[in-house]
Amino acid sequence: MVGTFRGGIRPKGARAATSMKTMRDIAPPPRVILPLSQHTGTPAKPIVKVGDAVKRGTKIAEADGFISVPVHASISGRVTAIRDFPHPAGGMRPAIEIEGDGKDEAVDAALWQDLAAAEPEAIRRAVWEAGIVGLGGAGFPTHVKLKPPLILELARELRLFDAQGAPPRSKDALLALLHQQTQKLTAAKLESSKLPPLRAHHLR
Repeated sequence: MVGTFRGGIRPKGARAATSMKTMRDIAPPPRVILPLSQHTGTPAKPIVKVGDAVKRGTKIAEADGFISVPVHASISGRVTAIRDFPHPAGGMRPAIEIEGDGKDEAVDAALWQDLAAAEPEAIRRAVWEAGIVGLGGAGFPTHVKLKPPLILELARELRLFDAQGAPPRSKDALLALLHQQTQKLTAAKLESSKLPPLRAHHLR
């Protein structure tokens, strides 16, 4: 039996309001403000200037160090400001403002035809360039997690947890139902191919 403790706060869950909703596309917003600090580590460095035209997926800020990731435009339009804006973590922090053009044009993304054939370092570099970070509270850069200490390279077991906390949890549950864990199992197969023989477990 799982242990517990006295006191604390146990808010009532409310995932039923979203967990079984259908997914749909939404129109791009007319304006976005993209903080340069969206992750644990050093904030990204801007590589665009006011007036530059960008497309969805354009890299607008470069990683500044190993524990840092790039930032990409989420809409197409024009850079209108690079200055301090209110930050979700509190206070004012540097960010890039983009006014949308309504076209939602995207850059051409180069994807591997066969990820399993790619070398581990190439995969880590691609994850880094994509700016992928964890969805937990820390927002830890994923490419760092993919370069573990030597002791972790001796692992013989890979566990996939489908129990991340809110707010992503409802979305994850729906994606799991719609895609039958295809992406998760592909990731497990890929990771297993880059490490010594592993026993994969999917925990929900």
